[in-house]
Amino acid sequence: MGSNITTTTTTNSKQLSLINLQLGWPSPRLFAASGLLDGATQVLTSESETASALIYGPHVGHPPFRKSVAEWLSSVYGTEIDQERISINNGASGNLANILLKFTDPLYTRKVFMVEPTYFLACPIFEDNGFQGRLRGVPEDNVEGIDIGFLRRELAKAEVEAIEGYREADRVDKPTMKVGKTYPKIYKYVIYLVPTFSNPSGKTLSVQKRKDLVVLAREYDALIVSDDVYDFLSWPDDSSIQDYTVAAVPPRLVDVDRNLPGYSTWGNTVSNGSFSKVIGPGVRVGWADSAPAFAKELAEV
Repeated sequence: MGSNITTTTTTNSKQLSLINLQLGWPSPRLFAASGLLDGATQVLTSESETASALIYGPHVGHPPFRKSVAEWLSSVYGTEIDQERISINNGASGNLANILLKFTDPLYTRKVFMVEPTYFLACPIFEDNGFQGRLRGVPEDNVEGIDIGFLRRELAKAEVEAIEGYREADRVDKPTMKVGKTYPKIYKYVIYLVPTFSNPSGKTLSVQKRKDLVVLAREYDALIVSDDVYDFLSWPDDSSIQDYTVAAVPPRLVDVDRNLPGYSTWGNTVSNGSFSKVIGPGVRVGWADSAPAFAKELAEV
């Protein structure tokens, strides 16, 4: 795979910096070290703030931090986001594992559908949670991302296979491993994608396809896990424009789900967010935006 170290070379007496494109991270020149230092100093030199920062806090996250994240996301996306929808975690990849632990059953949850090509490090997370051999690729079209028609056909096929493909004694029509009050909601399918600036294709799912995908997920009791980590890397084509926001990107799938008629208690989407692309991956802090009931249960992992 090669080294993660940025190297330099000399061409015609000019030193050129080689940019490592293996991983998605900010340039070290952009790390917000001074801001992190100022914030840490402010907290750790205040007796009251130090105590609240360093003791065990609520499972769902430090309330002032959740409030700040909700307010920031509201300003970025131009829609009101309540802090009860926000749960704090150790990053998008770690939270993907938590989601699977809490809301899937390796026997009942039939398949995981992933846009192909996909973020390769997501695959072992699914496999570690019992989905070996049940990851299914869904192609992208040439312009707008995931092929909804293909996914619909594959979901319908999976339903038929679940009914006809097994002996009656082997059929699993309800959760069997994860039951009781600890697991109040188990989804039948999982759909995983990066809808905005997809990794690695770079495509962005259109608004209409986002609506179609949510409707399809509701029909088949599927949970859409949406990695929204690249939304904040949206810049105008005109480099002279200094005042811009990320509101120009399409609404997140979690917002589409929330605003479409028929929104359920648990919802059919969860938005995975991370500071790894805008502050630095070493911070190891992320958040999830979901239905409040979902957020509360997710925090119990």
